[in-house]
Amino acid sequence: MKPSIYILLILLLVYGVIKAGPRSVHAGKAVFYWRIPQSNNDTLHLYTFSDPAAYSACIEEPKAYKITSDKKDSFRFELPDVGSRGNTRFSCALRLKGETFPITAHFYLVEPDDSIDLQIQKLGSGKIQVKYSGRGFEKFSCAKAIDSAFSACNIWNEWNNDNQNYWTLDNFKKTWRQAFSFSVYAILESYKSQISSEAYRIIQADIEGRMLSNLDIITSRIYLRCNKLKKNNARVVFNHLFHQRAEQIPEKYQLLSPGFFNYLMANTASELYREKNEKDVSLKDIYYKIKTNRKGMTREYLLSAMLWYGNRFHKTLDVLSIDSLWKDAFLVVNAPILNEFILNRITRKSKGRNAFNFSLPDPWNNNIQLEDFQGKVILIDFWFTGCGGCLNYSRSLEESVYPAFKDNPDIVFISISGDTNRDTWLQSIRQGKYTRNGNINLFTNGMGFDHPMTKYYDFDGGPNSLLIDKQGKIFSGNPPTNDMNTLIALIKQALAE
Repeated sequence: MKPSIYILLILLLVYGVIKAGPRSVHAGKAVFYWRIPQSNNDTLHLYTFSDPAAYSACIEEPKAYKITSDKKDSFRFELPDVGSRGNTRFSCALRLKGETFPITAHFYLVEPDDSIDLQIQKLGSGKIQVKYSGRGFEKFSCAKAIDSAFSACNIWNEWNNDNQNYWTLDNFKKTWRQAFSFSVYAILESYKSQISSEAYRIIQADIEGRMLSNLDIITSRIYLRCNKLKKNNARVVFNHLFHQRAEQIPEKYQLLSPGFFNYLMANTASELYREKNEKDVSLKDIYYKIKTNRKGMTREYLLSAMLWYGNRFHKTLDVLSIDSLWKDAFLVVNAPILNEFILNRITRKSKGRNAFNFSLPDPWNNNIQLEDFQGKVILIDFWFTGCGGCLNYSRSLEESVYPAFKDNPDIVFISISGDTNRDTWLQSIRQGKYTRNGNINLFTNGMGFDHPMTKYYDFDGGPNSLLIDKQGKIFSGNPPTNDMNTLIALIKQALAE
């Protein structure tokens, strides 16, 4: 989960790609104009990043811009170097008099030389109406129509019942046929002559990713209801269908589409669960499945992404096993952005490395430093208000971990908030949802996850955590947030050393 000051429900996510066809293939700039009646004191908060797969894998952080109107009722933003790395994405949130307004529902594209004019009309009740025009606007109209079609889709509704007779392979195949004859494909085809071939292929990959992700969720539900014989048959059918469909998308477009890349991450785990007949799947299992079965840049991005997510969603591994996977990935991965990311992880979060020497204020503005806790084991968790995963982690700590060490003076629990507003942070402490008064609660001075400490560890959201030993060194750079028994055992190991 990623907190952003003003990104709430929407992101105008736009990919900049090198356009084929009428325009020459080159890198260039794109210009956006927002025309908003009565926009006094309103601001636009913009975010750009150049690598969709790296962003989806939480490897690349977006650059942030804050834009005010350049003249009455008008905003202008020039996005340079669109297409310089083959792909640039652009996101935006509109802040009108303290209120954030949705502009779009999903992913949109931008290409070199685009000049997009957005006419925004305030409708009241937290709603706005957006009309697009200008050079390149057809991609926006296409994406908007596709989003509307997905919102109205009821293909999946029939699977929300408990009728055991419905959960069959035959019905799944029927749904599969319905999904891939769905109207979104007709919508995309109707715009084919109006958009570049490159934009067409990226939008197509994103549609495929969204469809396959929904279908993958259904397969897991069916599989849970199968007996052993039917499970084997179902696994063969599912794998054949998904592989056959996914192979139609070239690797280039798999990486240019966050929707498709997210599907690849989820499907890798789904296949393993089916192969192991629902036995626990560890990060190591997934890592080596990707390493063995994938190739090229897709393999490199998936390995990096899975390692970043670490123990969050899969069977927990011990600290040394995780470190060994990172070191193996460093030898396998060649892409500079990924290699740098892995090297930073190895050097900064591996066991035995010196922990970041933080200095942060508590609620009473006392400056708290790492060296204040010399001789004690420290569990640090990072959270922010509104983070659902952080809320669940806090509850788990409250129920299992804190009671296990309530009488132990050699363990310290520190909670660091990535909130950007001090009052919001203090209110969350008082409510006791994301942390507790018994913890040492610290604030990143309004810098959120742009603070040097969180950037040092590549933490751009929550829940994240660190376990530091009595000498102020990393004991675990990625302690589990979903397996409290293993976390308790890990803390006991640190206390014993």
